[in-house]
Formats: sequence, C-alpha cells, structure tokens
Amino acid sequence: MTVKARAVAGTPNGVNENCIYVLNPSGDLGPGKSGKGDSTVFLQGSFQLNAPKCGIAIDGTAGDTLYYNGNGGSTSAAWIGVVGGAGGNYSSYTPQPVKTAPVTDPFNAYTVPTAGDCSSTSTATTGVIGTKNTITCASASTFTNATFAGTVVLTSTSTVTFGGAINTDATTGGTIVLATTGFTENAGTVFNVSPQVSTATTPLLLPSVVLAAPTTNTSVMQLQFGNSSGTFNGIVYMPNADFMFQDSGGDHSGGLTFNINLIVGELDDKTSTLNINGYSPPAGSPDPLAIVALVE
Repeated sequence: MTVKARAVAGTPNGVNENCIYVLNPSGDLGPGKSGKGDSTVFLQGSFQLNAPKCGIAIDGTAGDTLYYNGNGGSTSAAWIGVVGGAGGNYSSYTPQPVKTAPVTDPFNAYTVPTAGDCSSTSTATTGVIGTKNTITCASASTFTNATFAGTVVLTSTSTVTFGGAINTDATTGGTIVLATTGFTENAGTVFNVSPQVSTATTPLLLPSVVLAAPTTNTSVMQLQFGNSSGTFNGIVYMPNADFMFQDSGGDHSGGLTFNINLIVGELDDKTSTLNINGYSPPAGSPDPLAIVALVE
C-alpha cells in the first residue's frame, strides 16, 4: 500500500484572524493614563470597543497591559489575545482576554516612505494635494477641505490638524503619512478616505494603507468622535504610535465608520464608540494582511 500525504493552505476564518494589532511590548503614561502603569490598551469611561468579526492581538507584556478603567463600557470581539495580562475592572467584560504568544508586525516587510522618498513638494493647505502613483511631501500643519492623491508625506514639525472635508482621490485613493508628529481635527471635520490598492501594473510601497507613520513616530494620533463624521476605509499602519479615540463630552456620537484594520503601537479609547468592521480590498486585489495557514 502506497502511503501519501498532502497539505492544503488557506486563509482561516475567510480573511484575517486579527483586525487590531497592538504591537508595543510596553506602554507609557500618555494622555489620561497617569497612575495606570504601562498599559498599551487603555479603555476608559463609557467606551464601546467593537470588533465582532475578528480578533484583537496585544503584545504588551505588563500585567495590566490591557487596562479597563471603570465599568461603564463594553467590548465585543471574536477574541482578545494578550501576552501580558489585564488590569482594572476587566473581570466584568466579555470576551475575557486569553494569554497568547506575541504576534509579529504583519507589515514589517513594508517600508513607510519619508521625506527622502518624495518626488515633489507642496505647501498647499486646501484643494488637491499630490498626484496619483507618486510620493509628495506636504509641509503645512493645517489642512482644510483637502483631497490627498497618491502618497502624501506630512512633514510638519507640529501636530497636524485636519478640518472641513478631508478626502482621498475618488478614483485612485490615497495614503496619508505622518512623518514625525501626531494629528487631531477641528469640530465638524468630515473624513471620507480610502487607500490606494496595488495591481499587477502598479505595485505600491504600502498597499491598502490609508494612514501610516514610520516606526520612529511615537506620537499620539487623536480622533474626537464628537468632532468628526464620515468613513475610514483601509489599513492604519502606525506601529509605534498611540492611536487615541475620544468622544467630545462622552456623547457617543458614532459619527465615524471604520472599515479598517489597525496596526498600532498603543490603543486608547476614552468614552467613544469604536466599531471596527475590518477592511477587505476590492475583488481581484491582493489582501496584504491575509494569513495563510495549514488548514488540512
């Protein structure tokens, strides 16, 4: 009798296993964290963190790397995997975190462009900034009613502020790179941003990424739900930055829709409703986050 064997590779759960990656092994005492140790995921107040179709992977090693500050919030996820442990009132929340091995940066093979990669520069603060399939440096610190095309590297040395209508090119999408600083937004800002997608003839440095920061940028990226509305589509790749969601007045405005995957250094959610639907590129385009595993 001839003995045979075979192996079948596929993508478990249909697409990605995780849609939120929090990569820093230790946190810091960032905004509002005073006295909360070195948590890398900090959930405060009447937060709502919802990722029902996918998992949350947390590489923090501290005993309270996942910290629940108060018991007025809620979580919903396929699972929450933590290298370290949970602190605060975590026992009253579901799903309960489980101990896991560290995950690797799923985008570590990609390079975030910096000012040295730009083929042109711009001082514009409004209108169309950049050109499709190019890398443009933009030096302004405030952008109002701006449309980003191609890859635009924001080189301001002060916090970048968005206002009005912030869009990406309607045909090709765009990638916004924060080179050295964080960002925030003015009241009433409407985001409608989608990423560039790689094709056989147009390979990209950062396929499907809509927001990015290099590993050297450890700034706070702050979105105020009470200030904003609109839709984010794509992958947010800021592997050492602190991504912070905060509601103005804790009113759970729910004004922003996120069809995204988050790859960040730290994650803070303070009294805001964060619904992560996960991002899938258009049909026929490769998914840079798809996990290939042995399924048979």
